[in-house]
Amino acid sequence: FTCKAWGIRATDLNQGVVYGVRTDETEMHEELCNRFDYDGVFGTALNRFCVQ
Repeated sequence: FTCKAWGIRATDLNQGVVYGVRTDETEMHEELCNRFDYDGVFGTALNRFCVQ
């Protein structure tokens, strides 16, 4: 709605912090723990880089 109202183009990546992504199986192998979702100031890491 905002894009139409203001005449801008934007993409919503529907990002959010994901809790509980670690399981007993992923804890066993370091290469399976490959997520970096959260930054304490800006939200997700991608959002922080976009703002910068």
